[in-house]
Amino acid sequence: MDNNYGNQISLSLKNIEKSLKEISDCYIFFKKSYNAYKHGYRLWVGKEHDTEAAIFRNKNGSEDHIPLDENSIELVMNSGKYCLSIFAIIKNNHKLICDYLTNPQIKRMNISFLLDNNLQPERISCETA
Repeated sequence: MDNNYGNQISLSLKNIEKSLKEISDCYIFFKKSYNAYKHGYRLWVGKEHDTEAAIFRNKNGSEDHIPLDENSIELVMNSGKYCLSIFAIIKNNHKLICDYLTNPQIKRMNISFLLDNNLQPERISCETA
């Protein structure tokens, strides 16, 4: 593939790294409550100082909570979108690479990149070597 796509590759890698960081932050934030639910349903919804929260019991038996506010919900929703975007890029580009390896006379491929701030995959028609 031609080296004319260095900017798109760099920007895409930067955006993928940003997405993975946000997915990781979401996982770390919700990990204990998720595990409490997964291992014995030790989770219930209640109010903590006039704020809705998921209250859960840790492995050691102590109670903890996470807020169920707009920011928390948005974090989960965005993480799901980022996962889908990254998966779509991997799936599309893997298929194109496999097609190219079995048919090297292909002259152009619509490679997926993650170029914009709303983190939607974008396909760019790229010339092959």
